[in-house]
Amino acid sequence: MMTQARRLRLLSIIFLGIILTVILSLASLSLGASRIGLGEIVGILVGERVEGARIILDIRLPRLLSAIVVGASLSAAGAVMQGLFRNPLVDPYIGGVASGAAFGAVVSMVFGLSLFSPFSTYGIPLSAFLGALTALSMTLIFSRMGGGSPLSLILSGIAVSFLFSAATSLALVIGGEKSFGAFFWLFGSFVASSWRHLAFTIPASTVTLGYILLHARRLNVILLGDEEARQLGVNVALLRYGMLVSLSLLTALAVSFNGIIGFVGLVAPHIARLTVGEDYRLLLPLSILTGSWLLLASDLASRLLMAPAELPVGAITSLAGAPIFLHLLVRRAGRYG
Repeated sequence: MMTQARRLRLLSIIFLGIILTVILSLASLSLGASRIGLGEIVGILVGERVEGARIILDIRLPRLLSAIVVGASLSAAGAVMQGLFRNPLVDPYIGGVASGAAFGAVVSMVFGLSLFSPFSTYGIPLSAFLGALTALSMTLIFSRMGGGSPLSLILSGIAVSFLFSAATSLALVIGGEKSFGAFFWLFGSFVASSWRHLAFTIPASTVTLGYILLHARRLNVILLGDEEARQLGVNVALLRYGMLVSLSLLTALAVSFNGIIGFVGLVAPHIARLTVGEDYRLLLPLSILTGSWLLLASDLASRLLMAPAELPVGAITSLAGAPIFLHLLVRRAGRYG
């Protein structure tokens, strides 16, 4: 059972995280090529017809919600992977899942090889999901063939990631002029965010995140080892397959409309873990919040650093995430032993 002190600590941290997310959200709605005051933003959100309403409602608000959903999805997927494989160095990108999702999405955009229209709401996410699931399956198979150690898992994931990245490059070259949009999409950006995309990604991500949160206690048991988990009544195989499908879906949803945005799924769970420890009942909610505000801050930076030009969000997260992760790894290495 979660003690009263831990529960209060979790609620306090979540409250502070929500406050930070609200502040970053208001800044995201206000700042940009056209600056809009807080009073005007509040008026627009409550339905007033004022100048700047279209910028807020059709451009900045969908972009804001996309950053929150993608940040939550990638951080939750990273936290689940790290616990499922009992390895703090894995995430959807190191595991090859994101590269597989990107390959599936590019194939759908360039060649239209999906069960739906290549530019429909569902075609690209479905292709990305199939690519993510394929890449994850390959990583697990190669890792088992290599002995099943944490090191073999990381090396297998890196190899699969390079394999699908190379396949994506070939698809872009073969696609010719059709690849122009897909090429810039791969850098990672929220420029193309829209209500049409959010109508699909928000419900799918919410249901998947809810499923993961409901199994937080079982994820804690998995950390003890498969044999101990079975003795405590956990169906390890069913839980593992359910989580693998869930993290593949979350990664596919994040990648399919917004491209590759690295390091969020690696850094956010580490920040949460250093704050609340390994208990997934605490770790998952804080990882979701941390991932959301990290991406909100990164998106804001991408729009302001070289305004009116815009930097790719994926470049911002990689530049910021690499030194943060190295700092955490060096300073707290003993906790990851």
